[in-house]
Amino acid sequence: MVPLPEKSRDGLVKLAAYAAFAGAGVSLLNTVLTFAFTRALRDPSNSALAPMFQTLHDIALAAGWGLLVLVGVGLYRIARPPTTISKIGLAMAITGVTVVVLSTLVSVGATDLRLPQVAEAGQIVVAIWLVVANSELRKRGFLSRGLTLAGIVFGIGVGLTSIGLLLGNPRFLGIFSVALLVPFGFLIWQPWLGVALLRPLPVTDVAD
Repeated sequence: MVPLPEKSRDGLVKLAAYAAFAGAGVSLLNTVLTFAFTRALRDPSNSALAPMFQTLHDIALAAGWGLLVLVGVGLYRIARPPTTISKIGLAMAITGVTVVVLSTLVSVGATDLRLPQVAEAGQIVVAIWLVVANSELRKRGFLSRGLTLAGIVFGIGVGLTSIGLLLGNPRFLGIFSVALLVPFGFLIWQPWLGVALLRPLPVTDVAD
């Protein structure tokens, strides 16, 4: 068993845990709003609500992705000493999330300007970080097998969905349901990770 150094339980790790919970909450709220507005917009008389819905959706989307930066910092901090891979991973997380958030907020400020390919490129970078970071932390004994698998599945879902959109084919690889892995990551992996980050003891041992 690889003990989690007590000194790594600093404020940034706890902040990352709370950010993971907040990210899940924002994503859940966005899902509920999307469902509610989709139903409302089926009535032509509510068409005036469309711009407001798009703005709320984009803001919530940017907030949900933005919180992943704090999660990335937490994943970086729990594994001491940091490795070259973890440093590169953190840089990828910050870069990818920043691209996604800025491109999304641009569409909020200028409704006639959309940067989908830029956002999707950023999401692909985040996807690579998710797979690399979870794999490394599992190898070093800081994450359980189940939590690691969930994080990798999240990354694969983000990556395949983004590649499909970049290619203009949302059904990329013929796996339409792969898009469901993205909300899975935000709603399931994040709070699971948050609980793990707040635990005072190692999540599990490598042989688990």
